[in-house]
Parts: sequence; C-alpha cells; structure tokens
Amino acid sequence: LEYPPPDYFNLQIQAESEWFANLLHDNLAQDLAFISSQAAAIRILLTKGKTERALEQVEFLEEVSQNLSGDIRSLIGQLNQSEKVAGCLKLALKELIESFSTRCQIPVHYEVPSHQPGAHLNQQTRLEVYYIVKEALANICKHAAAKTVWVHLAESETCMDVVVRDNGRGFQAKMDGSLYRNHFGLSIMQTRAKRIGARLKIENPASQGTQLTVCIPHKSKGKS
Repeated sequence: LEYPPPDYFNLQIQAESEWFANLLHDNLAQDLAFISSQAAAIRILLTKGKTERALEQVEFLEEVSQNLSGDIRSLIGQLNQSEKVAGCLKLALKELIESFSTRCQIPVHYEVPSHQPGAHLNQQTRLEVYYIVKEALANICKHAAAKTVWVHLAESETCMDVVVRDNGRGFQAKMDGSLYRNHFGLSIMQTRAKRIGARLKIENPASQGTQLTVCIPHKSKGKS
C-alpha cells in the first residue's frame, strides 16, 4: 500500500487555500469595489443637495453590506469546517450529527470503531465523505419524515464503509440509474463519490426507510 509523500497534505491545504483566495477575489473583492463606488456616488448626491436620492442609495448600500457580511461568515464557516474534517473525520461527523439531531429533532445512533476511522484517507477523500453524509442528513430532514437515524462507520481490509440509514418513508422510485438523475441531492452525492473512487449505493431496507452506503476502497489512501 502506497502512502502520500511527506508534503502531500501541505499541497492539499495549499490547493484549498488557493480556491478560497480565488473565491474571495472573484466575489467579495467585487462587492467591496461596488460599495466603494456607491459611497462615492452618495457623496456626490449629497454635495448636489439630492438628499432623498442619497438616502435611497444608503438603504441599498446597507442591504449590500449585510449580504456581504453573510457571505464572509459563510466562507469562514466553510474554511473552519474543512480544517476540522482534515484533522479528524470521526469528530467532524460527530459534530455534524449532533447539529442535525438538534436542528431536526431526530435522534441519531452514531456507531464508529474505537480507533480513528478514515485517518489514513487523504484530505480530499475525508472532505467528500463528510459532505456526502451532510447531504444525506439534509435529505432525511427535508423529505424522509424519519423518527430515527443511524450513522455507522466500519473498516475492513479492502475498504471503509460509511452507512446512513433512516426509518422514514423511503424512495418509491426504482433503484436504477435514473434515481440519481431525478434527485438533485443524490446526484451531488454520486458526483462526490466518483471524485474519490468510491461507490455509492442506495437501498430500501425491508424494515422501511432508506439506507445509503459509501464504500471507499483503501487504494484511495494515496490519491488526491
């Protein structure tokens, strides 16, 4: 089994930092430039005595500033969460599950091995697994009408399985390729699984509800 070179995770963090930097440049920097130009326009209106028009622009500027503040908080949250997942998938999922359970008022049984599952996986793989589970829980909260959820992590010699199961209404559609095309959330999870060479399986357990399984082969240890 091949493991990443010593500088592998540093390169991954650098790549993610560059992505955030580009996002800041393409979106937030433009918003700040717009706010600056609007402030200059308001000053001109005031010097010309057009107070009513200036006040209208101030109200619009306040709305833009509030949206910008929300965008910044969202980006900071994403960056902080990425750092948590990169550090420990087990704990990151625990926090995610606790937040889901509190918000949606659905009890969750979280079962993990005593060791650190997924510790050998690279950063991208851990992030994709985390966001697959997050999307699965979001779907349960919105659509499943479930009373209980189970999240289970298990490792074998060949792969690590992440299982999310609920006892809700389940899917009425046939479990074939069309399922992913007709459900946007499932399509997102399928795309994330493919990125890391994992297999995503959706089933309707006999007891009712839905079971989602992500099988991550150990060969993805050394892949980006």
